[in-house]
Amino acid sequence: FYLTTVGRVQTPTLTILVDREQKIKKFKSRDYWELHATFQAEAGAYAG
Repeated sequence: FYLTTVGRVQTPTLTILVDREQKIKKFKSRDYWELHATFQAEAGAYAG
């Protein structure tokens, strides 16, 4: 038997932690793209 305390701060905090953990477990990674370009302006060219 373990003594578990429940309080005004502990309950909402635990809910936030559990919700976040569930979102992390459901996360599916996706591919992403990086775009590199050279821009020309009056002051000169710059990469961005």
